[in-house]
Amino acid sequence: MSLRDLQRRGRPGPAETAPEPAAAAGRADLGRRAVVLIFLAVTLLALARPLLGQGTFLAVDLLQVQPPWRAEHPADFRPHNGVLGDTIDWAFPSKERFWRELRGGQLYLWTDDVGGGGPVLPAYPVSAPFALARLVLPDWYAPGASAALRLLVAMVGTYGLLRRLGTARWPATLAGVGYGLTGFFGAWTNWPHTNVSVLLPALFWAAEAIWQDPRPRRTAPLALVLAAMVLGGFPQVLVYGLYALAAYLVVRALTDRRRLREGGSPLGRPAAAAAAMAGGGVLGLLVSAVYLLPFAELLDTLDLSYRDRPVGSRVNPDYLLTLISPNAFGNRYEVFWGPGSTWPEVVMYAGLAVLVLAGWALALPARPAATPRGRPGDPPRAVAAFFCGLVAVTLVAMVSGGPLTRLANQLPGMAGSFIRRARVLVDLGLAVLA
Repeated sequence: MSLRDLQRRGRPGPAETAPEPAAAAGRADLGRRAVVLIFLAVTLLALARPLLGQGTFLAVDLLQVQPPWRAEHPADFRPHNGVLGDTIDWAFPSKERFWRELRGGQLYLWTDDVGGGGPVLPAYPVSAPFALARLVLPDWYAPGASAALRLLVAMVGTYGLLRRLGTARWPATLAGVGYGLTGFFGAWTNWPHTNVSVLLPALFWAAEAIWQDPRPRRTAPLALVLAAMVLGGFPQVLVYGLYALAAYLVVRALTDRRRLREGGSPLGRPAAAAAAMAGGGVLGLLVSAVYLLPFAELLDTLDLSYRDRPVGSRVNPDYLLTLISPNAFGNRYEVFWGPGSTWPEVVMYAGLAVLVLAGWALALPARPAATPRGRPGDPPRAVAAFFCGLVAVTLVAMVSGGPLTRLANQLPGMAGSFIRRARVLVDLGLAVLA
């Protein structure tokens, strides 16, 4: 019923208005259930074998070329992916022992397995919230269940971010699936990288919720997400995410001129949001102090210079082909793949569908948006422009080797690291644009 009809006929009675809200609520409920089923179906299809108990989600074929197992296999046997050694000889043993002893009532906080011994936290990836599945699941099944949980979190977080920005349900669902199936997740699934990367959309969602409604209660989700990312055990991805979030909030402050209250100061919203985010950040760091304190202590004892990279180090532009196909240089993932790097370090896969839809979204005229709760949303162009810029700037910094690359390689928290891992921001930006 249009506004003109209401004005002509007067206020309708309860009998006239009741069916419409009830029908709308029913459709919304059905839509939410469909989204949940889609995400569950994608997760099951992507990880069917380990979830159905048909194998373990570990590169156990690497053991078949080591004694004593190699005696039972042909001499020419080759593992499918030869670069997953860390997940077998470093990540899995520490997680298995930590959670096994925790189930028995003991805390495994010191290991004698390396040199003269050392702290388990933060040297080993045992503290990620996704590892909680190991409390109740057998060790052979837990890696697949943990991967499924991370995939679901990536999709739901992206969906929540797009819905918070006013995107319709089905485009937001597509964005969630797109980000969950990106190359970064597929390449680093059993490493700690994805403990953090899958939470990047949730980090943006929590910050956007504070921006729209900067009340104290909004700080709790931001604190929990930040704490989970710290406990995930891979600071580099967290640093990338925080830099991207800072830039995003600058764009929000410049393009969203809404005031908190009628007649209020134009600086009221930015000031209130900044205070709430600072509070959430501090709370999140306090929650994750169990990881941060030993991490800071360990940094004082480690010499990480062997991992330093020249400030102009970059990714070979040929690897941009992996945006379309993760197997652009073959499906034998040896130590050196394609022009000369390892597959997990360079695959940027987003998919042809995501690339086409992202370009299509940029070509569409701007449309007004509304958040799911009816509040005015961000002008779509501002958000699209940010994520488009995020993709472009990250790609240029990764492949050019020019001033932008050198600047990125010298930023606090990024100096001397592998800039190619910043491609997680490319995957996020493309999925949101799609």
